[in-house]
Amino acid sequence: MFEEGTELILATGENIPIHDVVTNLWIKCTNGKFARVKSVRKDIQTTYNLSQITKHRPENSENIREFPRLELNCTLGHSLPLAIMVQPRLEKYSKMKKYAVRYQTLTETITYDGRCITVPKFQNKYFPMTVEGKNLANSFLKLSKSQLPQYLNFDIELRDLDYLQTCIRSDCLLKCHPVIEGNGVLSKYLTGQTELVTPSTIAMAWMLGLWIGDGTTKQPEISVDIKDVALLDNLLKIGEKWGLQPSYKDGRIPLRAKHVKLFYGNPIVGKRYRHLTTSNPFWKTVSGLGFKSRDDGSKQVPEFLWHDDVEIREAFLAGLIDADGYVKPGTSSDNRFAVAIQTIYVSVMKGIVNIARSLGIKVSVTAKPARKNVILGRLVSCEHTYECQLVGGSPLQNVLSYCKSGHKHKTKPLEVSRDPIYFRFRESKRGPNWAYTIGIERETNHNEPLLLGNKMAANTCGDNCLKEQIKCCPVKTHKKCIACSRVGSRHFYSDRTGAGQTCGKCHARYVCSGYQCYTCHYIPDRRSLKIAKQHKSYKQLANKEIIPCNRCQMGNLIHDSVRNSKKTSLVDLGSRRSLFLTS
Repeated sequence: MFEEGTELILATGENIPIHDVVTNLWIKCTNGKFARVKSVRKDIQTTYNLSQITKHRPENSENIREFPRLELNCTLGHSLPLAIMVQPRLEKYSKMKKYAVRYQTLTETITYDGRCITVPKFQNKYFPMTVEGKNLANSFLKLSKSQLPQYLNFDIELRDLDYLQTCIRSDCLLKCHPVIEGNGVLSKYLTGQTELVTPSTIAMAWMLGLWIGDGTTKQPEISVDIKDVALLDNLLKIGEKWGLQPSYKDGRIPLRAKHVKLFYGNPIVGKRYRHLTTSNPFWKTVSGLGFKSRDDGSKQVPEFLWHDDVEIREAFLAGLIDADGYVKPGTSSDNRFAVAIQTIYVSVMKGIVNIARSLGIKVSVTAKPARKNVILGRLVSCEHTYECQLVGGSPLQNVLSYCKSGHKHKTKPLEVSRDPIYFRFRESKRGPNWAYTIGIERETNHNEPLLLGNKMAANTCGDNCLKEQIKCCPVKTHKKCIACSRVGSRHFYSDRTGAGQTCGKCHARYVCSGYQCYTCHYIPDRRSLKIAKQHKSYKQLANKEIIPCNRCQMGNLIHDSVRNSKKTSLVDLGSRRSLFLTS
């Protein structure tokens, strides 16, 4: 069962909350086809949160990563479509005097309540530690790499994750699928036909992305760097397809950034008036399709563009990269490209994340707080910005082929592979919540996973979702860090009290700095500690200093001088030892 608030994608390309789903609705699947809803049931059950594991600092980026992070809330009886990367490798056992080829296969196991489930396990193929045995092991390793798939897919219920081996559980992956079929909203608005993707509609999508990045909200005006000759020339050529005449005028002091206005129609002889906002097809598209908010007039990316045609999404993202994007220079040898886009609008950040995931591109978001920087000797106030990092192969290269800027344009790839995006996850208990079970017609679904609103793949609800399930496995194979909530199996150490455990990263921070929040057990790094000391509530007294915690905003960071090896002097150690002996 899915928790209340989970979004699904309709056949029209719109996101709909699960509590608004009714029977006879058509929902999109991962293969691009649609499934009809047969029944909807509602119940109160204990739900669990499956969240993507990231490397972002929790104290200053958790609040803004609530949307970009991939999450799924479901019950214990729900089946998960997991995958594990198959990596056969050769190992050497000196004590046994044997070579072993270690690989993963699917095997059946019996649970404590008598159910038979299929889980991946490691298998070893042994060879004698001789020259002939090593050659046989290498040949078997090559054969395994050629025959075994890259990813091993399997379905398992959430309550059965503890039956997996510790090394297998750490490598389990969830999937994020691209959206191949589009709704064609922009093409229908411009041409009247849904599936008519012409060079003119692609040009309009590119101009919309360019306006979202460097445009003004009062009129169709775009700021263009005069040194980027290729971008300015392509803007003139693309504007002619819609009857637009881009032009600009220099002020008394010529600036590098030219404010190019998109006039509609040729200038009339003897008249100074030109069509700028009236009868302008570009400005009508901006206002009519919701690229400009009707509440406050700010820029936004409408939700229909998240699932529009592939060419439209690629052209729009390319225009945004031409405006506010930074492309890593040079061509990568392994066909990997990296792009960074900065924006101050939350809606634009959400649009970039959804469009990138729908194209099969990995995306991550980092927040930069409001700050003051010195640029060319001037003190400049920078607003709170979101930096979206895009990393990918042929899908991102195909997007860069639509770019018009000289140093951002890349050649079009010969083939574009829309493979799923795999990511690791951790589970945590949420508590009793309203959950919904959706029944799907098998004739229309063909056992394909559903596509959620955040582009995650999720299996349909089965019979085990109708009632509350419990975990029968008494063995907990994972350890949890009390400082950063990291879940793993190796490199964990006891904390200062001995009751909890910290991961290797937090343990190294605690050894070096010795600071920890006694309220939320957070251990800051050197950068976070410096930021905390600059807070207005920071106080330095005679015997101690009061440093506020950046994460919980309730406790204080307290220094442990006893266990901190770097800041403890030999005199202090001697005095403590004598005090211990006398006591």
